[in-house]
Amino acid sequence: MLSLLEKIDRDEAIGILARAALSIENEGNPESFFRSKKEEKLRDALIAEIKRKFDIDNDDFSEESMSFVANVLDEESDRLLVQRDEGAVVSRLSEKGTLPSDLYEIFVVDNIKDFHKHKFERELSYIVNTVHHSDSEQHFVDDGINPPLVSLFSKKFEFKEVYKSFFMLVAGQRAGSRLDVHHAWRIYPDLIDVNSPKGLIGVLERFAGKFGVDIDVGGTRGKFIFVTDVADGKNDFEVKTTYESPVEHAFKTLKKYKPDVMITNFFSTSNVSGIRKASLSVGINLTKYEKLLKTRGY
Repeated sequence: MLSLLEKIDRDEAIGILARAALSIENEGNPESFFRSKKEEKLRDALIAEIKRKFDIDNDDFSEESMSFVANVLDEESDRLLVQRDEGAVVSRLSEKGTLPSDLYEIFVVDNIKDFHKHKFERELSYIVNTVHHSDSEQHFVDDGINPPLVSLFSKKFEFKEVYKSFFMLVAGQRAGSRLDVHHAWRIYPDLIDVNSPKGLIGVLERFAGKFGVDIDVGGTRGKFIFVTDVADGKNDFEVKTTYESPVEHAFKTLKKYKPDVMITNFFSTSNVSGIRKASLSVGINLTKYEKLLKTRGY
């Protein structure tokens, strides 16, 4: 907490911070006006404290610097809100997809751990960094249509050897401050275009198009199934018996060659429609994916 707020009631501090941030972002908004002379002095002192803390000149009122100050005020307000009523506030923010991403506690499914084996801890650090410090995010709410409470995050990791650089793409399902991660893939921009009009969902779809096999979920078939209704209690998949051989580039049956396939998705019942849904369903050919990783310094 900012030192100037330590002796102030938490609810009062939340209001002071929110109004201070709003005064920078939209000075004319009546909601940003002072509630007292004391608050006016405190607001100036808070802004000065933030500038000192982050080595910003006290006379610097540039748009960039003041925007940074406003973000700090917003973040502090968010943190106090979480502390005030953690369960209710976190759940509400999480349901809306507006919970600050650095507050998520991350849990990764065993399929991902099993694939990376002894390299999992390193991969986990990329996953956590991506969620907590993402370059791009995409969130879905439970509206009865889209994937319920699913979030996607992306972050670029650059290396001196350009061929090793990649975007980490992570997808998880929100439950309060918990994020259950079922997707965590390295996206190499020379193979997959990371700019999609659909957002990060489009990037995942392109990844599945390149490394996926056809699956059947609730009667819906494809390499990437955005969302589909399924019968309650039915979590089974059917992997189709054709695929593109990475060696001969021809279609064969799985009896002759069976790649290691990871089937992953999210199952949840929409609180809006009451219908059980499978979301972001893919079947990734891990044999093909791992072969790529080995050529990129994995």
